[in-house]
Amino acid sequence: MKNDVQKSSYLGEVIAVTNQKGGCGKTTVTINLGVALSKLGYKVLCVDGDKQVNMTSGLIKRSETIENKDLGVILQNILDDKKFQVKKFITHTRYVDIIAGNRALYKYLKDFNERSDRNTVYRNIFEGIRDAYDFILIDCPPTAGAENVQAYTAATQILIVSEPSLYSSDGVIDAIEIAQIAKKKTNKDLKLLGIVINKMNFGWSDHKEYEADIRQSYQKYVRVFDTVIPCRACVAKATTNAKSVLQHRSKDKASIAFEKLALEVVKGV
Repeated sequence: MKNDVQKSSYLGEVIAVTNQKGGCGKTTVTINLGVALSKLGYKVLCVDGDKQVNMTSGLIKRSETIENKDLGVILQNILDDKKFQVKKFITHTRYVDIIAGNRALYKYLKDFNERSDRNTVYRNIFEGIRDAYDFILIDCPPTAGAENVQAYTAATQILIVSEPSLYSSDGVIDAIEIAQIAKKKTNKDLKLLGIVINKMNFGWSDHKEYEADIRQSYQKYVRVFDTVIPCRACVAKATTNAKSVLQHRSKDKASIAFEKLALEVVKGV
């Protein structure tokens, strides 16, 4: 448990949660890791950087609470050269704060293509609020495009989520390659926090084989977390009710796994 501290002593870690393949559960990892870190006593902000806005709907039940209060509106204000305070676009929930997503996010980001701050836009947004949080978690889109470069440029760490499957493990390679590009061109201090294996069915032999393959293939280059998140129906059920699984079923194996992952993340940053 983290002790109460003054604002100046917050960690200010920005973690991009990513995989270039969809369906691996990076959004549920972002939500549940965020809540698990909060329950340890850390102050957490979750940022929905995916136009599917699944993280937003997984944390916010009433959409009217985020009307005109999302990442797209922030980007439009920047494009219009308006002065604003980022903290006014932050929504507070029981455990974590959130900057909501926007389904038209790609349109706003497209307008940054010819701007000098096209890669640093997220970094600039977080600059004024980073010292108010221990962890800022960015739910990245499942693409290999500019959106992830922007997120990686803002991040201090990359957390890669992988299912125990062929397509998801291929996405790990893409995520590492984009991270290396960002480190070389836009963020020399970027670090790979590690890979977490998600949606694991421990009774399936092919899942065990893919887990072993991921560990053997990547462990020499990047940390593969000891904690493996099990595939549990209650995780999806919790998200449909705008809750984390730790709130929905605190004693479930998935909740316990997320609590263990949070401890590993704290030790790894």
